Amino acid sequence: MAIRNDWPELASIINKTLNAMQPEDHEAIRSRWLSIRYEYGFRFVDILKWTLGAALIAVTIIALILIWNRRLQIENKKRKQAEYGIKSSLKEKETLFQDLGEVVRRYLRCGDFKKDSASSCFFSFCNCYSRSAV
Repeated sequence: MAIRNDWPELASIINKTLNAMQPEDHEAIRSRWLSIRYEYGFRFVDILKWTLGAALIAVTIIALILIWNRRLQIENKKRKQAEYGIKSSLKEKETLFQDLGEVVRRYLRCGDFKKDSASSCFFSFCNCYSRSAV
């Protein structure tokens, strides 16, 4: 036992008490407070507890990864559909502007800028263009 240096009275009281005790009492105190219990091997319950805990953590992590991956797949599919829509819309607009340029050139080639000749030139172009495109 350790006692502070500035309490010498307590040290003498404890020494007198310990000297007055029987050897059986000393042994009982030592066995109760100073005994060390050794366990050899593993208990099945402890192994099961740690294994199930680790498996639960692993399953949770895998489930979170799978959920995240599925969300990314859905988002990627939507993005690709949007890109395809944008590309097809852009291609339609490019084709329209190219066709519009051809219409203007044919209109200017007709030579007569009257309303009737312009409309007849335009309709003749549309008929020719629709036949050649098909």
